[in-house]
Amino acid sequence: MKVIYIYGNQGRRWLSHFRLILLFYLLHSSIYTFSQPLHLFNKEIREAAGRQVLIMDFVERYFNAYFSGDKEFRDLKMADDRVFFREGHPKDLYQLSDTVPCSITFHGNYYEVNWLQNEKPIVCIVFPAQYDLILGQSKFELIKKMPEFIDASPQREVKTNIPKDNSLKHYKDKIYICQHDFMDIKSLTDATYYRCEKASEPSPLFENKYLEESAANLFQGIIKNKDYRFHIQQAVDYDTPQGFLTTLNQWLNYCVEQKLKIYFATEEVRGDGILALVMAHSDELNYNHMLSVVIPDNFVDNNNVVLKAKLTAFIPTHNLKKDSDNNH
Repeated sequence: MKVIYIYGNQGRRWLSHFRLILLFYLLHSSIYTFSQPLHLFNKEIREAAGRQVLIMDFVERYFNAYFSGDKEFRDLKMADDRVFFREGHPKDLYQLSDTVPCSITFHGNYYEVNWLQNEKPIVCIVFPAQYDLILGQSKFELIKKMPEFIDASPQREVKTNIPKDNSLKHYKDKIYICQHDFMDIKSLTDATYYRCEKASEPSPLFENKYLEESAANLFQGIIKNKDYRFHIQQAVDYDTPQGFLTTLNQWLNYCVEQKLKIYFATEEVRGDGILALVMAHSDELNYNHMLSVVIPDNFVDNNNVVLKAKLTAFIPTHNLKKDSDNNH
């Protein structure tokens, strides 16, 4: 082995140059690494993820923005967004490949994303189940896009599966009710109603004699071959109203696509129809859409009626306790 000894000023100058070259290389390597886009989830994982693709999109988008942003404010933004690492650090994301096993866990008010090695977390990110954070858009940006979201929702399959006998409770006459949950007030429920004649299978109730119950069934999406024009008005940019026309079926398509659970209550029975309160709740992103709907009294027989609604969209609920927390 040949050993080179460096003496004197020439040696010191050479070492100084070497250090500069090494420092430049390390700095350039770090910049190059962090400038590369993060790809943490491969195509196969995404295809199997279902709605959890939203969470995958958020993690990649958020941390690509994190590394491209001002270093001085990165940690401040994470603290403000309540995004933190239970295991590892942001830079460790660049040590992961899109084949590293990962898990996404929903805890009601927050999500936890883990990357695993030998079944133990090596990187763990925790963040609130907050729709504007996860979707990367403000409330008012999303409100403006509501007509677009509704119109783009694919046609759902209208199912009128009959509940099992033990979930049907007698309501009145030959009418039975199926109810699992309510929101805030006991009259705002997910109830559906069925007529059950002797020796026949129950069928969804849709009759003039039971307008309130029929309206509930209609908004729960279990009445086939019925659609109505649906005029929705909502506030945009605080005071600016926005009105658009869709159909009730297309609204229900949107609710199914977004995994929204619907709650219905009658606020008032009037001479010309029903004033109803409808809440569409997103459990996975913690928000409500609230509609105050005027339903004409002849809606059962007349397909040409127009339902009119005032919509308050994207009401945040991520800071509220769940019903289960109060043992409801």
